[in-house]
Amino acid sequence: MSKVRVRVAPSPTGDPHVGTAYQALFNYVFARQHEGQFMLRIEDTDRARSTPQSEQAILSSLRWLGLQWDEGPDVGGPYGPYRQSERTPIYLEHARRLLEAGHAYRCFCTKERLERMRAENRDKKLFPGYDRHCRSISPDESARRAASGEPFVLRMKIPVSGECVMQDLLRGEIRKDWESIDDQILLKSDGFPTYHLANVVDDHLMEITHVIRGEEWISSLPKHLQLYEYFGWEPPVFCHLPLLRNNDAARSKLSKRKNPTSINYYRRAGFLPEALVNFLGLIGGSRAEGDEKFTLDELIRTFRLEDVSLGGPVFDLRSLRWLGLQWDEGPDVGGPYGPYRQSERTPIYLEHARRLLEAGHAYRCFCTKERLERMRAENRDKKLFPGYDRHCRSISPDESARRAASGEPFVLRMKIPVSGECVMQDLLRGEIRKDWESIDDQILLKSDGFPTYHLANVVDDHLMEVTHVIRGEEWISSLPKHLQLYEYFGWEPPVFCHLPLLRNNDAARSKLSKRKNPTSINYYRRAGFLPEALVNFLGLIGGSRAEGDEKFTLDELIRTFRLEDVSLGGPVFDLQKLRWLNGRYVRENYDTSRLRRALEEWALGPEMLERVIP
Repeated sequence: MSKVRVRVAPSPTGDPHVGTAYQALFNYVFARQHEGQFMLRIEDTDRARSTPQSEQAILSSLRWLGLQWDEGPDVGGPYGPYRQSERTPIYLEHARRLLEAGHAYRCFCTKERLERMRAENRDKKLFPGYDRHCRSISPDESARRAASGEPFVLRMKIPVSGECVMQDLLRGEIRKDWESIDDQILLKSDGFPTYHLANVVDDHLMEITHVIRGEEWISSLPKHLQLYEYFGWEPPVFCHLPLLRNNDAARSKLSKRKNPTSINYYRRAGFLPEALVNFLGLIGGSRAEGDEKFTLDELIRTFRLEDVSLGGPVFDLRSLRWLGLQWDEGPDVGGPYGPYRQSERTPIYLEHARRLLEAGHAYRCFCTKERLERMRAENRDKKLFPGYDRHCRSISPDESARRAASGEPFVLRMKIPVSGECVMQDLLRGEIRKDWESIDDQILLKSDGFPTYHLANVVDDHLMEVTHVIRGEEWISSLPKHLQLYEYFGWEPPVFCHLPLLRNNDAARSKLSKRKNPTSINYYRRAGFLPEALVNFLGLIGGSRAEGDEKFTLDELIRTFRLEDVSLGGPVFDLQKLRWLNGRYVRENYDTSRLRRALEEWALGPEMLERVIP
């Protein structure tokens, strides 16, 4: 076997993901086992989303884990440049070669034509991909239209019959019919390459021998192998790692909704890099009982890529307890208005939906997904209202009931007034007006019979006798629908107060996001922030207080706070301010023994302690 060369190739479009660390680890270990090279390549062809800050975060987080690369954008190497954005002339030259050899063609189809084509294909149950409309255009006509300035993309010619036979190191032989594969776009209309062209060209020119990546790329492997064939190149060995999974019943794909996915989260929360590397190596393959704790060097000596389990490694944070980090879970509490999980209240919502339907305030909508997509495309073309066109609103109750009884799928929509305006009152903003004609007939029950947020929210707030709904301003746009539901049910609505969104401390005062600030309460808890400081901080940024009165207790806030005084300017979540305030609490309210008790359950390194205790 030639000298092993592997790579990890992240896209700098957000926080560095633990999935990147997982793939980087196995590439690194495989390279070190075989005395090969481990390369880092930045795949930043997504010009709209790629940022230098994200690239630096990726480099910093992988270096923190101890996964040092031999070649990359920061250390150089003989196969550079290592950023795809700096290699565009290389891709254009290889695209030209494919075009001249007849392996690719210019596609001049507009976005509107493609949307119509996809809708028609779905209606006819045909192949949902591109219909190869431009594949038959002669080279001369194609060149003439391109020279005239007509926009185009470059597509590769996929075989139209037969099957692609692929080899994967973990799965063995995989087969896929060519007729189920699209003519892949290789160059976008702006002249920049897609992932597929850039990836294959780079892997060949950088002499990659083994491509070790996530299994989400198996569906792209036929296209990549076809490109290797078109160029006359020997393909590398492919190994598609199983995706990281959540520890839930469905073993769903790891997502930030169920687990923190940013490497930086674990770094800031006090996890040791050795522990995270150990954990990723452990869940990726099987090891002997009692051998769960190991170093990176020990992993290099014992790991076999062929032994990676295809069952899907489960990212279970509880497995880290034995490494010294503990966390708390809030217990469920009962009460007279329960149950308090909406998933346990479905019969209540179905009964209220029935009442709306029988009173003529709601109707069944039988429109298919395909019809709705066609309607939206046509409305966009004609610059019409983008919402539902109320196609099923005129169906008679008898016909509606008959079609439902026959088993035809439907959703339940509420009838929104078609004229006039909705006049709303908000505690902070006063009167708000919105034309009814700009509001969609909201879906209340989905086709699976489960309620949407809007029905469940209004029913629960009424039955639980909520007097004041204090929520974020992103729900103002839903207020007309909610008020209309209160009217249809004959209920008195509560007082509404829509709080301004938390903002990042940047020039644009953008909406608070995890890209610029940690947004999880657990982050602040685990990072050693005191609860008194966080409560103080949130109360402080929500409204104005007299100068010098920035530090206050929850009891003091209760005595002096007025909801009407909340500033509409948008509270700025300034992390430096929070750290300063937390430092005041530590210095003024805690002695050494009390602070130790407060922090002993959190894993804090020296760097983190310096941040927590200024």
